[in-house]
Amino acid sequence: MTIKNGLPVVLMALLAEWCLLNTAISATVFVAVAWSRIRQPSAWTELDFVEQHAPKYGRPPETIEDYRAHQLQE
Repeated sequence: MTIKNGLPVVLMALLAEWCLLNTAISATVFVAVAWSRIRQPSAWTELDFVEQHAPKYGRPPETIEDYRAHQLQE
């Protein structure tokens, strides 16, 4: 059994393509989230609040009204 001379080159090219594709997808997601945070800060504020105040093993405020009531208390 011998390995063809071109096989490692092909495998390296496939690995490089895989890495570049993963990098491109990650960058796209990062830009989309950043753009969303810039364009809709109020929606993200509510999500950040829910994440910060959610009990570790419980549920976050069930409605936006609960969230807003808690915001007014602070």
